[in-house]
Amino acid sequence: MPSDVIEVCPWRRRPLRISRGRVALALLGTVGLALYLIPAMCAPVVRWGDSETDLRWAREGIGLWKPLTAEEARRAPVHSLKPGYLLFLRFSSSVLPGNPERSIVVVQSLLLWLAITGVCLRIGKQNGAAVGVTAYALLLLFLPIRDSASAVMSEAISIAAFLPLCVVAWERPQRARTVVLTAFGLLALFWIRPNVGAVAFLLVVLGWAVLRSYREVAGVVCIFLVGLSSVWAVTAPYAGRDAKRALPDAILVGSAEYNWTPSLEPWPGSTGSFFTDPRIARSISNWKHALAVPPPDGARDLRWRAFHGLFGLDYYDARWSEVYRYLERASRIWVPLLVVLALALGLASVFAGKPSDVAAGLCAWALAGALVLHNFLFSSSPRLVLPYIPCFLMLASRALSNGGKRTLLPASALVLSGLWLLAWHPEVASWDWGLLESSGVTLEQRLPVGALPRTAPATLHVRIAPVESTAAELILSLDGQVLFRSSADSMRKRALLAIPLPSQILLKNTRTRVVLRLSSAGRYGSYSFLIFPVVPPPWRHGARRVGNPELSPRTDVRSGSLDWWAHEGSETGN
Repeated sequence: MPSDVIEVCPWRRRPLRISRGRVALALLGTVGLALYLIPAMCAPVVRWGDSETDLRWAREGIGLWKPLTAEEARRAPVHSLKPGYLLFLRFSSSVLPGNPERSIVVVQSLLLWLAITGVCLRIGKQNGAAVGVTAYALLLLFLPIRDSASAVMSEAISIAAFLPLCVVAWERPQRARTVVLTAFGLLALFWIRPNVGAVAFLLVVLGWAVLRSYREVAGVVCIFLVGLSSVWAVTAPYAGRDAKRALPDAILVGSAEYNWTPSLEPWPGSTGSFFTDPRIARSISNWKHALAVPPPDGARDLRWRAFHGLFGLDYYDARWSEVYRYLERASRIWVPLLVVLALALGLASVFAGKPSDVAAGLCAWALAGALVLHNFLFSSSPRLVLPYIPCFLMLASRALSNGGKRTLLPASALVLSGLWLLAWHPEVASWDWGLLESSGVTLEQRLPVGALPRTAPATLHVRIAPVESTAAELILSLDGQVLFRSSADSMRKRALLAIPLPSQILLKNTRTRVVLRLSSAGRYGSYSFLIFPVVPPPWRHGARRVGNPELSPRTDVRSGSLDWWAHEGSETGN
């Protein structure tokens, strides 16, 4: 009997024989179901401002059979109508009576688990059980996927739809039915999350073209474009003031420094055609300014825009369970490393040699390029990029099995490049968000010897900002010398401070370390506070909250570093 087969019920005349891979996959399936279903039933439902808007629109039929009014457009100026997602909300909110939000979370959690299980079974069938088990394990280890299922947002259902389309993209279609189902799947995903649907469409076309399935490419393109234009025409009367589908708003957000939306106030109105829209004109102006900023500040901003969506992490409160809280904190360390490994293996699979591997590798390169472009164009938010990451995890599992020696060298080079990026530019992996929530709090950051320039003029930058005009004050000091007070700058809208450094501090730092202190003062409250990104360990340490073992107890961030940097030269304006 082969070593990978388990004999079940040996007393029978013909004992049942089950492969070890299937047993492992069944066990992992049970673990995955528990991982997704228990939080769906027990964890708090996360509702953002966009969640409230979508729930209201789905409940009232706005964008489905009622037009978007001017009043509704003013209430949600940076939010687009997504008819597919609104239909999903209407259906899923009624599955569990009495608690529509919990019902949505349970339904999308189950759909997400089913999608992960289904694509891993498919991968295992084509490439061996070990590959399917590996893909499943990688997808379970990537906890941000599970965390997205706790929020009434479109990420979870987008991932559930995107995963099977990724697998389809690197397989040669054998039947006309596959082409039709793929086209309808792309249409459904587009109207749930347009950016994800558009990327999925490009991957399918590219993958099938590489496999020389040109007739199938023509078929899926025709069905998709006809369906897209038809749905667009049908929903146009209900889109009302959202005829441009909020695309200029998304582009404007992407043009802001560190994608900091408060810096864009007052928000431009919507007039004229797409190219004459004042939001597009403002975006162009912002990009001209960003590209004109000299290094290191300009290069740092561009680097953050390109990669933060891939390696950064959104905030998720896991304190509802001590066990899950432990897993969540540990995952914040391994998730960026997992992304580096998945990207490297996925991109290196193009060298494997088999046509399906070449198609998968080209899809990986196309997806990576599309994500960097997406980050620049629409914003480098981890939440927006999250639906694409599972595709790289599946590609990594295939590459581990099929790659062989051909992929070893390029994969190793890509892994080292990713680790270099995280080690030398760890701000791209920053967490959102640390919180200064009350007066009388002091954060301390140790600056190592030689971290500051040697001579003046020199500038220190720290990323910390109010979410709106606020009475929450901030005092910044170095070794007890106050260098900045926000009381004279209560209307500050930038995401960062730019502080001139005195010569005596620079001289002292050549011999010893100095301590940066951020102290809160003034009036803090529900809508009056300061937030700051946290650069995670092990890439950077040194920050602490005086009198508290956790750096940001309100957002459950235990340790890390403030996002700071210094350079020669001066900069004016905060």
